[in-house]
Amino acid sequence: MMISVCIPVYNTEKVLERCLESLAKQDFDSFEIVLVNDCSPGKNEKNWSCSKIIKKFKKTTKIPVNYLENAHNLGTLEVRRTLTYEAKGEFIFFLDSDDIIPPNALSVLYKEAVKTDADIIHGTLISGSYEDGKITKGEKQRLNKTYIGQLSDHDIFTKTFIEKQDAMILCSKLIKTKLLIDAFESIPFTYCITAEDYLILFFASLNAHSYSGIEDEVYYYINTEGLTSTKKITDLESCVKLSTASSVFTIIKTWIDENPSALSPKEVDEIREDAITHLYSNYTHLEALCDPSIKDEAMKILNEFWGESFVNLIKNSLNHSKKE
Repeated sequence: MMISVCIPVYNTEKVLERCLESLAKQDFDSFEIVLVNDCSPGKNEKNWSCSKIIKKFKKTTKIPVNYLENAHNLGTLEVRRTLTYEAKGEFIFFLDSDDIIPPNALSVLYKEAVKTDADIIHGTLISGSYEDGKITKGEKQRLNKTYIGQLSDHDIFTKTFIEKQDAMILCSKLIKTKLLIDAFESIPFTYCITAEDYLILFFASLNAHSYSGIEDEVYYYINTEGLTSTKKITDLESCVKLSTASSVFTIIKTWIDENPSALSPKEVDEIREDAITHLYSNYTHLEALCDPSIKDEAMKILNEFWGESFVNLIKNSLNHSKKE
């Protein structure tokens, strides 16, 4: 088994079959599908649960399918950990259950892996809308930055996290399973819904020895409403999920403190700027979209996750900008 396609599932049952169908059309046959249902409450238009959708799919395909269900909702980070540990392939390809991939995605990525023996192979991601079986490319392509060419050792981390020439995302990347397992060794059990890609890739890119970026389209990111959209926040659970990005930077800061010579002062400053950017996004999102009846409680949650002094830093900066 060369590739494990790893799919987290939470409340995406309405589009899960579309995702699976794109895998059934692959022109590459040495792969398995691993799915983890994180206590999803969703159903599709036929009122089928995730398990029923998977059961039906298994009857129509020869692709090995490993399906697991969490007894409790653990969050996306821990789902990705489980998927990684369950994977039997030499490489892992993370695919979100509301997205799809073109028919040659796996074969193109694996061909490049064989050619270069790279730890990370990154193809091109296209974001857009999906209708009548077709992708319509969106005007803004904010997730599709791919560094084209070869990188080695610390340059992989530098191009991604410091120079921002490669997207800090897992999807559209083929990554050696061992590299991801090693990355999770540095990550304690954490409930995290947002920015988990950043955390996992932070450690994976630090440990990687080789990278290859290619222009071929390998991933179609379907634009949907989510936590970072313009959807109103009407419950405190959504506030908690939004704020869990803080856990990412808490873990990274702890690691930096324990490994003071691993990164340069400039690199540490850049990671801190990323933390500020995520907090700024959290704060402005709550300010603009949170229901007034829960806004005070929502801000308390944000303070608990990020720290009141850090939140006040953002708040004071925004107030100063408004006065100017």
